[in-house]
Amino acid sequence: MTRSTDDRPPDRRPLPLVQATCVLIGAGAVLIRGAPGSGKSALAAALLARDGTRLPVRLVADDAVSVVARGDRLVAIAPEPIRGLMEMRGVGILPGPHEPRAVVRLVVDMVAPDRVERLPGPAEATVAIAGVALPRIAVPAGDAAATGRVLAVLERIAAGTWNGIRTGNRSANSTDRRGGGPSNDLGDDPETGPTPRIRA
Repeated sequence: MTRSTDDRPPDRRPLPLVQATCVLIGAGAVLIRGAPGSGKSALAAALLARDGTRLPVRLVADDAVSVVARGDRLVAIAPEPIRGLMEMRGVGILPGPHEPRAVVRLVVDMVAPDRVERLPGPAEATVAIAGVALPRIAVPAGDAAATGRVLAVLERIAAGTWNGIRTGNRSANSTDRRGGGPSNDLGDDPETGPTPRIRA
């Protein structure tokens, strides 16, 4: 039998990394996946530019995100070395307001335009990450109009359904004690400290 070379207890081992950018919108996070140069950071920046228009928007992590399943929720955590930093192509690495972790409500895949389904079915509308099923959409890489689509889908998810799939479970429809929206209250975590409260 092959023995793991990592002798640390499971709760002290590094969390798996996903090549993605994560943005917290209100109380639900969007995990943006795609190949290098597909526009992950550009879409995240466009979403961050909406901060304060309707909901608070904060960066969780850019380009690499640690993920862990907590029951039926997927939690995205910013790796310490890049926490609060975002790379803007042609500009450089910029610091900014951020949240250290958040519950993922939606996965956005940046893909080639010819890979975007015109009428995606249930199989294309969900994806499993770390054993947690999540709503998913595909948008053309570099699509400047993707911001509005992402926000519209998040509203449908918060309402309880997306593409005929019920999202009214604890991971997608928990209630914030102060306002009726989904909750990002994860409790205190020894790795990331107290959960920040999102101001509505």
